[in-house]
Amino acid sequence: MSEIIVISVISAVLFIFSIFLLSGRGTFLIAGFNTMSKEQKARYDVNGLCRLIGIITMLFAITTPFLMIESILGWYVWVYLAFVVVLCVIAVYLANTKYRV
Repeated sequence: MSEIIVISVISAVLFIFSIFLLSGRGTFLIAGFNTMSKEQKARYDVNGLCRLIGIITMLFAITTPFLMIESILGWYVWVYLAFVVVLCVIAVYLANTKYRV
């Protein structure tokens, strides 16, 4: 029962963060971006980057509750882990190519 509560809280927090990022005001939540100098930040499309990270965070918020069915499908944790790794690689690639000005 406690794992259901923990996973639900994590999913809700991710959902709130994703809405905040999708609104374009969550740049301080993006790791590394908040520590860049103004000259380095000027090289990025800030709104596009926030949208990208917001979409990826929303995907994590939507798929995280499926971890509760792990007791039924033991292999799902490995699928979820692969999903997270693939999304992170895609995010890093897009952030450094498409959303760089």
